[in-house]
Amino acid sequence: MKKRVVLAALLAALLLIVTPSARAQTNSGLSVTTTGHGVQLRLVIPHQQYPFNSLVRVQVAVRNTSHAPVTITGYPRNCVAENPSVEVLGDAGAVIYPPSPLHYIPPPCPALLPGHEGRVLQPGGSVQVPLYAFLHGNQIRASVTIQRGQKTYTVKGADIPLRLGPAESPQARVAVQSGLPATIDVQADATVTGPPIYQMSLACSDANGGEVFHQVLFWTRATSSHFVANCDSPLEWHLIAGWPGHTAIVADYVMPKE
Repeated sequence: MKKRVVLAALLAALLLIVTPSARAQTNSGLSVTTTGHGVQLRLVIPHQQYPFNSLVRVQVAVRNTSHAPVTITGYPRNCVAENPSVEVLGDAGAVIYPPSPLHYIPPPCPALLPGHEGRVLQPGGSVQVPLYAFLHGNQIRASVTIQRGQKTYTVKGADIPLRLGPAESPQARVAVQSGLPATIDVQADATVTGPPIYQMSLACSDANGGEVFHQVLFWTRATSSHFVANCDSPLEWHLIAGWPGHTAIVADYVMPKE
């Protein structure tokens, strides 16, 4: 009963607001600005047209327009969520990203990472955060959760409509052989350069028969397009990788049952 009361109190404190927004085309892309609960939230996306399931790098800026400090809770991220964040919506208006299509293997993890308990913005203060979005839907918006006093508010920006073309055809090759490190190689078309951006979730067996997790749950630049597992025989290995502006690829491996 006590847990239900606490949950009810938290839900009552979490207020959601969407306010009128201003949209503009700038040299750096298409932007939309929203103001609510004493903060200004701005999203900038380079273009409006992408291949389906593309990765895209955006900028989200938050500025305190009030006369009192505000806290961006869990800035810049807690265990599995970023704040501020970017959301992709489908035709029905439901949020379909985050999460990414990565098959997440949930190990125990702290609610907050050390040093990420929150960021205080003084009056007039601002922060700008580069983020990646997975374009599985045709609308995108920014979101930020802030704390003012004892109350928590979520401010969501207006949607920016996207024009999504046919998905490209990137490829992935998974190789798992006895006695050799497991690998995944990803390849896109000839127009991309450098290593991809990726997320990964890997489960391995330890010497005692338990599980050891190796995970990258936020978009990270890889060192190459050749991924090597931390163990020879992974129990599960899930990877999503791609290059900004191009269709991402999802690769999944699950050890066959004997």
